[in-house]
Amino acid sequence: MTLFQFIKTCRMQKALELMEASPMNISEIVYHIGYESTATFSNLFKQLVGISPQNNLRLESPPNEFLKKTTKIVCKLWK
Repeated sequence: MTLFQFIKTCRMQKALELMEASPMNISEIVYHIGYESTATFSNLFKQLVGISPQNNLRLESPPNEFLKKTTKIVCKLWK
């Protein structure tokens, strides 16, 4: 795993956590995890997770396939 892939994975894991547990909207989450563009984030999210961030927010139990596919990475960057 390259450094870029590691950072991207950590960001997506954090985004999923925030979508499930916080009242933040997509724009707030995007900036919180370090992206400047919601379009870039949305494209990467859909590529990695399989659905758009907006659709993920609408689901009662969001898919965790992305988290299952990736190795468990402990990302303490935002804690």
